[in-house]
Amino acid sequence: MKLLLITILLSLQISGSQAATQFGDEDCKSIADLAHVIMVGRQGGIAMTKMIDGFTREPNARVIIIDAYKLPRVHSHSLRKTVTEDFRDKWALACYTQDASD
Repeated sequence: MKLLLITILLSLQISGSQAATQFGDEDCKSIADLAHVIMVGRQGGIAMTKMIDGFTREPNARVIIIDAYKLPRVHSHSLRKTVTEDFRDKWALACYTQDASD
C-alpha cells in the first residue's frame, strides 16, 4: 500500500515549494475525494472497466479503482455509506501519514 500511495502522490501536480516526499493537505484531500467517488461508483455497481475508462484523465484513479474492486459490494444503504467513508479515510490516512511512515 505504501509503494502504491507514493506512486500516486508522486504523479500529482505538487507545488514547487514542496519536497518530493511531502504532500500538502490539498493533495491528500484530492486523493480522499477521488477515493470516495470511486467507491460510490463501485458500491453502485458500475463495472470496473467503465470506471477505468471514465477516469482516463486522472492518473491516480487506476490504482484506487483496483483497490476499490478488491472489496465486496454491500447492499445495505447504511453499510454502503460506512464502507465508502472508510475507503475514503483509508486513502486520506495513508496520505497524511506517509511522511511519518518513512
